[in-house]
Amino acid sequence: MSSVISDKLDKFLKGNSLPKVHNKGVQLFQSKACKLESIQLEGDGEAKYQVKSESGPKLYQVDIKNWNGSIIRTKCNCEYDWGGICKHRVAALLSLKEYIKTNPTSSKVSTTAAKPKFITAQHILKIGSFDDWSLKQLVQEEDWKKRNDNLFQVNITHALNGVAEVDVSNKQETFHVKVERLRFNQEIFTSCSCHASIDAQLCVHKLQAILAIREKYGTYNPFDKMRDYTSEKNKLLQEYGFSLEDDLKGKFDFKINQDGSVALVKLDKSIQKISSYQNWRIINNKIFRPEEYAFQINTDETNLQETREIIYVVHFKEAKYLNDVQFEVHSCKINGQGKMSGFKSFDSAQFKDFPQLSDEDLQVIHTINSINADGIQSFAKRKEIRLNYFHDYLDREQVSADTLPIIEEYMSKQLDKVFHLLQGKNVFLASSPYFNSHHELTPITLSSERVIPFFTLRQDAEFIILEGYTRILKKRIRLASLLNLNSFWIREYGEQLHKVASPEIANLLHYLDNQGVIKVKKEDFEGFVHDFIIPLSQKFDLEVNLQEHIQKEELQFIEAKLMLKEEDNNLLFVPRFVYSQILPEEPVVEIVPPKRGPKKAIVSKKEPIQYEFTYDHKSSRLDYHNGDILIQERNAALEKEIFEKIQQLHTEFQSQGQYSFFHLSFNEVLKNDWLFHFFEEMKKENIKIFGTQELKKFKYNPNKATFFVKTSSGIDWFDMKIEVVFGDQTVSLKEIQKAVLKKQNYVELKDGTLGILPEEWLMKYEHIFKLGKIKGENLQVSKLHFSLLDELGADIDNFAIQQELFEKKQKLLNFKQLPNVAVPHNVKATLRDYQLEGYKWLSFLDEFKWGGILADDMGLGKTLQMLTFLQEQQNRHKDTTNLVILPTTLIFNWQAEASKFCPDLKLFVHRGGTRQKNNHHWHEYDIILTTYGMVRSDIELFKSFPFNYVVLDESQAIKNPDSLISKAVKQLNAQNRLVMTGTPVENNTFDLFSQMEFINPGLLGSQEFFKSEFATPIDKGQDKIQAAHLRKIVYPFVLKRTKEEVAKDLPEKTESIIFCEMDKKQRKVYDSYREEYRQKLVEKMATDGKEKASFLILEGLLKLRQICDSPALINTEIPLENNSAKLDEIVREIEENAGNHKILIFSQFLKMLDLIREHLEKHHISYEYLDGKTQDREDRVNRFQEDENCRVFLMSLKAGGVGINLTEADYVYLIDPWWNPAVEQQAIDRTHRIGQKKNVFAYRMICKDTIEEKILLLQEKKKDLVKDLISTEEGFLKKLSQDDIIDLFS
Repeated sequence: MSSVISDKLDKFLKGNSLPKVHNKGVQLFQSKACKLESIQLEGDGEAKYQVKSESGPKLYQVDIKNWNGSIIRTKCNCEYDWGGICKHRVAALLSLKEYIKTNPTSSKVSTTAAKPKFITAQHILKIGSFDDWSLKQLVQEEDWKKRNDNLFQVNITHALNGVAEVDVSNKQETFHVKVERLRFNQEIFTSCSCHASIDAQLCVHKLQAILAIREKYGTYNPFDKMRDYTSEKNKLLQEYGFSLEDDLKGKFDFKINQDGSVALVKLDKSIQKISSYQNWRIINNKIFRPEEYAFQINTDETNLQETREIIYVVHFKEAKYLNDVQFEVHSCKINGQGKMSGFKSFDSAQFKDFPQLSDEDLQVIHTINSINADGIQSFAKRKEIRLNYFHDYLDREQVSADTLPIIEEYMSKQLDKVFHLLQGKNVFLASSPYFNSHHELTPITLSSERVIPFFTLRQDAEFIILEGYTRILKKRIRLASLLNLNSFWIREYGEQLHKVASPEIANLLHYLDNQGVIKVKKEDFEGFVHDFIIPLSQKFDLEVNLQEHIQKEELQFIEAKLMLKEEDNNLLFVPRFVYSQILPEEPVVEIVPPKRGPKKAIVSKKEPIQYEFTYDHKSSRLDYHNGDILIQERNAALEKEIFEKIQQLHTEFQSQGQYSFFHLSFNEVLKNDWLFHFFEEMKKENIKIFGTQELKKFKYNPNKATFFVKTSSGIDWFDMKIEVVFGDQTVSLKEIQKAVLKKQNYVELKDGTLGILPEEWLMKYEHIFKLGKIKGENLQVSKLHFSLLDELGADIDNFAIQQELFEKKQKLLNFKQLPNVAVPHNVKATLRDYQLEGYKWLSFLDEFKWGGILADDMGLGKTLQMLTFLQEQQNRHKDTTNLVILPTTLIFNWQAEASKFCPDLKLFVHRGGTRQKNNHHWHEYDIILTTYGMVRSDIELFKSFPFNYVVLDESQAIKNPDSLISKAVKQLNAQNRLVMTGTPVENNTFDLFSQMEFINPGLLGSQEFFKSEFATPIDKGQDKIQAAHLRKIVYPFVLKRTKEEVAKDLPEKTESIIFCEMDKKQRKVYDSYREEYRQKLVEKMATDGKEKASFLILEGLLKLRQICDSPALINTEIPLENNSAKLDEIVREIEENAGNHKILIFSQFLKMLDLIREHLEKHHISYEYLDGKTQDREDRVNRFQEDENCRVFLMSLKAGGVGINLTEADYVYLIDPWWNPAVEQQAIDRTHRIGQKKNVFAYRMICKDTIEEKILLLQEKKKDLVKDLISTEEGFLKKLSQDDIIDLFS
C-alpha cells in the first residue's frame, strides 16, 4: 500500500503548496535538513520532524498526521503566512514519503476509511486571507465552480468590530451566516443556519458570504475594516451638502479601501461639491483659457496599372492624449459593389499604389501630418517650446501648464482645417490603425458644425441644476446625447463626427463627463453662481430658468471698435462691442456723516459702467449682485451685422467666421494698399481702431502717404526732388530707395512705425529709384530713362521737362516721318520703306547721342541701313573715322556691299598676322573693319584712337559681360555706339544686358541688379510685369522688324552670298592641293593640250571644291582634320540667325551633309535627310512640312533639286556652288513656288579667295554660258579657254 500513500502525499503537496515554496522545500529535503524524531505508522498515522533552517542553526518542529485517514493534517511552528503550506512542511512530507517507500511492510493503510463530515452550524477555520487559492481548499469542487453563477442574493446586514452577519438568499429560502475573527492563530468562527453536514469545511452559503465580505472589505485583513465609519462618511458627504440622514439612493455609495479608509462613490456624476469645498477658480483655470490663446494662428510649411481611390481613415487613442484623434491616408481598390480591398497606407506605399494626387489632396495630407508627432514637434520647435520626448502620442500630463494651452490651441485649429478640407471626401471610422478588410471600416461624415455648448440653469426641490446643450442642424441637442468616442476633441451624433469648437470647450466637456449636467445643493446657490456660473456665462450663452433671484435689464450699445493684435507674421483683427448700463435720470442722494457737525446729503449722478465683448455669439451678460442673478441683454443682431460687414472686406475672411476674429498675413495686409481701404471702410462705419501701439512686428503708421515731386533738367539727366510725408514725418530719399531695392512697400519712420507706400505709386516710381542715383537731396535720372519719366504724367510739375519728354516721345513714335533726314546722295541704292525707317531711327538716336540695337531679321538688309547711316555721318563729319567690329566671315560681305552701295567710303581692314601695330594711318579712312579677336588682342591700339561711331555686327558675341571681348569693347573711345544683331536675346534675357551696357552704359543698372530684377524673374518665373517694365526701358533703343512685318516691302525671293574665310589649317591644305594641280595642269596642257588634260582638270576642281567644304571630305590614307569655315558658319546661321524659320540645306557632297548631321544630333536639333538612296521621300517631306519642331532639311543637290514641294521653308543655304546657276535655282525653287506665303531668302556659301569665288566671277563674265542648259562640269569646261582654266588654279 506504500504506493497509495505516496500518491496521496503527492496530491497533498501539489494541492497545498505554492510552486515557489514547493521548490524551496525540495531543496531543504535534498540537503538532508529533515530529522525524524518519532513516527506512528498504525492507525491514522502520525510523525514528528525537526527541519533545520537553510539560513541558520534554528530548528522548526513539523507535525504530520492522518495520512492513513481522509485528510492529511500538517503543522509547523514557523511564521509563514502567504497561502498554502510552508517549505518546512514540504521537506518533511517528502522525507515521510521516502521513509514509507523504504519501509513498505510497516505501512498499514485502510483503503475504506470514511471521509470526515463537517457540521456547518458551527465550525472554526484557520485561514490567513480570502484569496481564491485558500478558499478553494475549503469548499466542495462543485460549489467552487458555481460561485459566480448569481444563484444567490447576498446582503451584509452587519459588519463591525471583526464580526460580520450576512443573509444569503436563493429563490426559496434565506440563510443566515455569521463570520467572526478569533483572537489567535488566524482562526475564524463560522456558522450557517443551513446546519448541513458536508465533506468540506465551508458550505455554499458561507462561501457566498465570504466572497461578499471580500468584495466589500478586501482580500487581506477584511475584519480590520469592519468598524463604525459614520463619522468618516458624514465628513465625505458634507462636501456635497449631504449627510447619512439624507436619501442617498442613486446619488452616493461608499467603498472601503485596502488601507481600511472609506471612500465616497458618486453614483450621480452631475452632483458637485458645495462652494466651501469646491475651488471653482481652479476648475475655471483648467477649463477656460486666457483670451490671448484664442488668437493663436497656425501657419505652415502617371497612369496606374489599376484604378485606385484615396480614402481617409480616422481612429482615436485616448482622451488623455493631446493628439488622440489620428487621420491616415490610404488608397484602395473598390469593386462594382463598393467593396474595398488592397489597402495601402500613404506612409508606406509605393508611388504606383496611389492615384494622381491633386493639390487639394496634397494640402489635406500636409495638414494631417501637422497633427501627428512630427508635426507637433515641428510646431514646438518653431515656437521655441520644449516638449518631453514622445513616440506617437503626447500625454497632456507630460506637458507643462504654460505650454499646454499653446499646444491645445494649435491642435484645435489644425483639426478645424482637417475637418474643412475633408468635406465631401471618403472618410471612414476604424477602431484601430490596423485593418485589412472593409468590414473593419465604418463610413462616417465629418460635419462642418462644431460643438459649441450653451446651458440652462434651473432648479428642483433639492438641487440647482446646470445642463448643457448644443445646436446641430438648428436643433437643440443635449450634450449627454453626444457620443464620446474616448476623444478629447471629437463627439459623434447621428453618424457624423463633430469637432469641439475650442480647447476650453473640450476641457469643459471633459469635466462634465458624458452627462453634461452639474447639480449643486440649493443651499450653496450663492457660491455656485458667483464662483462658477458667472465665469461660465462669460464664455457661453446661459438660459436662466429660475423662479426667483432673477433681475433683467437691457444694455445700451455704445460703439464697435477693432483691436489689432499680431501672431507670428499675421495681423489679427478683433471686433469688440462696447455697451453701457442704462441708468435712471434721477440723481442719487447719499447721506454722508461728517467728522463733526450734522449729517450732510450729497447729490451725485452715478457713472454708468461700460462693458466690452468680443463676437462670442452670446446674447446677454450675467452678473451676480445682492443674492440675485442680473441678466443684461446685448444687441446680438447688431453685433452680427457689424461682424459680417467686416467679414466682407477680404476674401480670406470668408472662411474665418467660426472664430471671434479675422487674420491676414503681413504681406496680404500690405498688398494693393488693402490696409488703407480697410481703414477707410472702418471710418465709414464709425469703427475705431485700437492696439497699434502694442504691435511689435507690424508697427504701421495710420497716416496715408502724401507725395511732393519737383523736377528740373540737367545736360544728361533729370533732377527730381521727391518728398514723401506721413502725417508730420518726412521720409528721406535714401530710405525710400532702400525700401524699393528690398522690394518692400513700406518704410520705417522715425517713431518706429511703418509708412505704407501705395502699390500704384511704387509701380510708377520703382524703376526710377532703382536706376536713379541720389545726389544730396535730389534723385538724378539719366535722360536715357525718359520713357520711365513719361509714365509719371501729372507728377512732373515742370512744363519745360514735360515739353522735352513729349518731344522725345513724339520723335520716337514718329521717327519714320522725321523731316530733313534724306538719304545721302552718294548711296547707290534705293532703300525699301522699312530700310529708310531704320536709317531715320539711327539718325534720331544720333540727335540725342543715344546708342541703339538694330535687330532686324536676317536678310532684311541691316548692313545696307548701317552703311547708309555711316555715309551720312561721313558727309557731315569728314574728318572722323568709324570702327566696325564683326566676325571674320562678314568682312567680305561688308567690303562687297560698301563697294556696291557706298563707293565713296574708304575702308581699311585691320586683321591678319602681318597687320600694322600702329593706328597713325586710320584717320585717312572712313571705316576701319576688324574682328572681335583683333580688338581683344590689340585693345591698347584701339582704345587710344578717338572714333566717331563704334558699330558691332553680330553683337551677341559680347553677350557675356565677363568675357574678355565684352570688357575690351567697353574700353573703346567713341562719340556713340551702335550694334547689329538678328538675335539680341539668344538664350535668355541676360543676353541683353552686356549689349545695352555697351551702347548706353547704366541704362539697365548694375549686372547684379539686372539679373535679380529682370533676368531671373522673366526667365525662371515668367514674370510678365517685369518683362513689361524691361520693354518700357529699352524700347526706344531697339529696332527689330521681322520678315513677316515688312513682307509687303520685300521681293518674293532674296538671294545673297555669305563669304567664308578659311582658317590657317584649312587654307594650308587648300593652297597645297591648288599648287600641286596647277603645276600638273600647266605641264599636261603644254604637252598634250586642253582636251587630254580634262580628267586631270576635273579631278583638281573636285578636290579643291571639297576642301572648300572641309578637308575631311578628301579620301587620303591619313584622314585630314575637319577644319571647315562653312561648317562653322552654317552652324552659326542655324543657331543664331534663322530663329524659328524652316531651313533647307543643299550640298553636292554627301560627306558634307554627314558632317552637318553630326552637329545637329549633338545639339539635339530636329532635322530630316534626303539623298539619292532615300526610299521614303514622301514621308520625310511630309514630316518636315507638318512637324513644327523639325526645322532643318538636309538634302543632296541632285536628289532634292527637282520634284519636291517644300513651301514651309523660307531659308535656303547652298553649301557649295554649282557650275550652272540654273541648277541652283531649281533647288531654291523647292520652296519658292506656288503655295509659298512667305518671302524666301537664299544664301550661297563661298570661301573667299578660292575656286568657288572664281566660279562666281566666271559665271558673271560668261553670262551666255549661264543661259545655256549646261548642268555638268564637263559641259562647263568645254566653254572655257585654256587661260580660264589656268586662272581657276592660280
